[in-house]
Amino acid sequence: MPRMGPTADVIPTRTAIALQALVKSLVLSPAGRFNSEVSSTGSSPVTTRSALLLLILLVMLASGFGQQDQRLEFDALLTAARQAQSMNNYASAADFYKKAVKIQGDLPELWTNLGLMEHETGDYDEAIESFRQANRLKPSLYAPILFLGIDYVRANRQARRSRSC
Repeated sequence: MPRMGPTADVIPTRTAIALQALVKSLVLSPAGRFNSEVSSTGSSPVTTRSALLLLILLVMLASGFGQQDQRLEFDALLTAARQAQSMNNYASAADFYKKAVKIQGDLPELWTNLGLMEHETGDYDEAIESFRQANRLKPSLYAPILFLGIDYVRANRQARRSRSC
């Protein structure tokens, strides 16, 4: 599968690189203050408190970038799932939806789409679990309730067939 976006392990690496760069740019003076190596204008030294505030700001910015990367990855997964679905490749679509619900598992429509793809591949037990999750999140959705009934019947038929063989 082609890479769709940055993975979660990239975000800590970016943060670590940024923090290393910040630490390298600051040198502790004998007076207990941070002096900037970059400043050649003779500006006043940066206090410990200012350095800590700068570090906090940097970490907050890095986590914001991580959220943006995660959103881009989520959007790419949905696009890939819809494309696979439109080409009747339901197994691939289900795989993309499974990855998407790991990122944002609070969307009942997403769980419904996953259940529909699992239903189409004949994986009724997994479809039942996905539809149950969608129903837990939003009981007023019609499709999960309908397909829960259908898949309970189909899963029961499969179980009876396998016992009779």
